Amino acid sequence: MEKCYASETRTLALAANEQMRRREFVFLIGGAAILSPVAVVAEEHARKRQVGLLSVGSGTDPEWQSFVAGFTERLRRLGWPEDRVAVHARFSDAEPGRLEKEAAELVARSPDVIVV
Repeated sequence: MEKCYASETRTLALAANEQMRRREFVFLIGGAAILSPVAVVAEEHARKRQVGLLSVGSGTDPEWQSFVAGFTERLRRLGWPEDRVAVHARFSDAEPGRLEKEAAELVARSPDVIVV
């Protein structure tokens, strides 16, 4: 009985090819898994953060203006310059009914954080 080596060689070649495709697939998936967080981080850094400030005081009050200026300056020193973060200040000017309206407007902007 003669052995057919061509058939076995062909089978081995197909198996090796399949194994190679499997290896390429694993490398592709592994590479995507490694790069995905990098893309997410890059996207997060590209998005401008939104900070809301809400006060019962007046926007013209020098003390409050000093607080807002100091707050934005501290953000800048911490690595959050104006091109990466927007600060939205809302004031009620000591009018109780206005505070709720200003808070609703601030929440409608969907800020990342609200400082009260």
